[in-house]
Amino acid sequence: MKNIFLKFLFLTCLAPTITLAQISSPQIDSLVAVALLKFKLVGAAVAVVKDGKVIHSKGYGLADICNTPQK
Repeated sequence: MKNIFLKFLFLTCLAPTITLAQISSPQIDSLVAVALLKFKLVGAAVAVVKDGKVIHSKGYGLADICNTPQK
């Protein structure tokens, strides 16, 4: 649980620095791809809101639950 919180906190801390510049959807896709690899995540959902309007929203990743080892 602590590990998930730290990952969330890190991504949240990145958001203000990213939103200060004009960023395109492909750049967001690239940043999320790097974050998924760095944190060894199988997926994420991202929404970017500017002036109260969603300007980008997308889900990333795919998991095959049929072939996922059971704990």
